[in-house]
Amino acid sequence: MKFTYDDYSKLIKIIKDQRYNVTGYNDYKQYEKTVILRHDIDFSIERALKFAELEHNLGISSTYFVLLTSDFYNLASYKNLAMINKISSLGHQIGLHFDEKNYFMDYNVRQYDETEIVNLIVKEKNIMEEIIGSSISVVSMHRPSKETLNSDLKINGMINTYGNEFFHNFKYLSDSRMSWKEDVVDLVMSNRYSRLQILTHAFWYENQDSSIDYMIKQFVNSGNIDRYSTLQDNITDLNSVMKISEVR
Repeated sequence: MKFTYDDYSKLIKIIKDQRYNVTGYNDYKQYEKTVILRHDIDFSIERALKFAELEHNLGISSTYFVLLTSDFYNLASYKNLAMINKISSLGHQIGLHFDEKNYFMDYNVRQYDETEIVNLIVKEKNIMEEIIGSSISVVSMHRPSKETLNSDLKINGMINTYGNEFFHNFKYLSDSRMSWKEDVVDLVMSNRYSRLQILTHAFWYENQDSSIDYMIKQFVNSGNIDRYSTLQDNITDLNSVMKISEVR
């Protein structure tokens, strides 16, 4: 499967043709065959919104997980919050993408504390709810430790996408680092599993198929354009100081 919008659209058609029901994390039990589609927003809300619009046009809804502690975007900014609200308005669920390494970079120097992790997740959940103005009931982990993956965390009523129910009782597939560990199309068509959880990162998808080298370089090099655009909103007559043609 190529990392293009067309190929993703074909995947959705195959899922429907194989009579899987595309569901959320709350309503899957009422179906014999179900696929939960999930997207972690690691780097770009803009890319996520484009993906959300594509899925809306395909007649499906999924769950988008937002990092509260991202170095790449500020959820509370007007522009980003508007895009998250747009994703929600398209019928998608918004969840928390929790990065435990934001708090504990090296577990070798401290004992793993499950209660502390749960408390931090709940803290971020409450903050995110205040920002977006709606409830958060599901969490996915960003760069999870082995301890977290193995602990089956119970988080005050929140759904844990890496808990035993969704990580072991479902067949889990991911396109992390722009690479499928298994052929997702073949697996769907095989009908070997009645429950699938498929993680895709909107960041990797474009109109044309590209390499991971190209995608990363494009994102890094476009950062200066984004900075310039932000400065235009904060500095009067920025063009008299620096023109956009000077951005490298």
